[in-house]
Amino acid sequence: MSVCSQHVYLMKLLRAKGLPTPQLQHICQALIISRILYAVSAWGVFLSAELRNRINGFFHRLYKYGYTPALVDMEQLLCNADETLFCKALKDVYCLHHLLPELDSLFSSGPLITTTTCQYANTNCTNVLLLSAVFLISILIISKIVFIVTLL
Repeated sequence: MSVCSQHVYLMKLLRAKGLPTPQLQHICQALIISRILYAVSAWGVFLSAELRNRINGFFHRLYKYGYTPALVDMEQLLCNADETLFCKALKDVYCLHHLLPELDSLFSSGPLITTTTCQYANTNCTNVLLLSAVFLISILIISKIVFIVTLL
């Protein structure tokens, strides 16, 4: 967070030099928001409520200064990042797709999740959470199998 705060100071200097707001918003996305979102699917679930509130407060400050076009929420960013990751994992061309179990075969009552489209505006965090649980359990099972095979 301290590096991001230093970038906010840089943004203030750029604004003082006369850089227009749309360019400031692009720089904010490139320098600050991308730094916070880097690998957020991996570490985002471990954020405490206090740290989420600090990050949301930081995003509110960016919005107040006009560095972001809309107010950004950490929960929505986490949900969007998870949806993007798992929508990619569902595609046949994804490098780890062959490791995933068939969703239809996991439950006899039908598929665990139905995903027709993967769009940011129509994010359904419940579906993404179910899919992420299946994905993580599959990876854990595969990693244990690989570990056991390497011991033999």
